[in-house]
This record gives sequence, structure tokens and C-alpha cells, in this order.
Amino acid sequence: MLEIELLEAGLVPRFRITRDGRPARLLTVMVQPIEGGGPIWALGPLDMLATVTEGLGHEERQASAQEMRELEDSAKAALGDLTAEVLEVSYGSAPTGLHQVVPEEEPAPALHRGRRYLVFAAGPVETGSAEFTA
Repeated sequence: MLEIELLEAGLVPRFRITRDGRPARLLTVMVQPIEGGGPIWALGPLDMLATVTEGLGHEERQASAQEMRELEDSAKAALGDLTAEVLEVSYGSAPTGLHQVVPEEEPAPALHRGRRYLVFAAGPVETGSAEFTA
């Protein structure tokens, strides 16, 4: 699990994102209002592509420890070049290795003082989120 700590509150919040106390390897970071809607600001790798498969059946069961290790190893091997090692993120600024993807070609929108937001981060196999007030 990724841990997200609010280091600085306000209209330009700053977050520390770690995994097991060390800088996290991230695919994406997003900020969105708590009351809904999509992300108002998102970071990701420059050339990341996503695919969606529909119409296949699935089986639900608890994964074994071995299956989880294999999944993590596979995800790290497949996504490793797309991740960036990140310790801190400031709203509106992309850390080395990640690029702003939402909004495209515009600065991050201003946050509204007193409004609640969710910050979400995802690595190859883990995620984390935290709420904050601007």
C-alpha cells in the first residue's frame, strides 16, 4: 500500500508518497473533489497506453501469496519503464519522470479554499489515497 502524507496544506498542497517508508514508484497521481467528478489534475508517464478487455468471464477468490508475488513481479516487469520514483509531489508541478496529463496543455486549475479533495496515487501493483482541505 502507498502511504500519502500531507506535508503542506493550502491552495498548493504538497504530499509525501512512500511505500514501506521509501520513495514510491508511481504510474499516476490524481486530485479530484470529494463530492465527485473526475480528476481535475493528473500526472502520468508520457507514453502510457491502457487497454480494456470486456465480455470475459471471471472467477472471484482470494489470491494465494504465491499468486500475489507473481502478479507483483509481472506488473513490475511490464510497467517498470513507465514508473517514476517519487518522494514528494506539489499540486500543479510534475516531478521528474511524470508529466501532467489532466488538464492537457493548461496549468492545474486553482483549488478552492475550504473545499475537500482526494489525492490518489498508483504504482505498478499498489495504490494509496488521502483526503485534504485546500
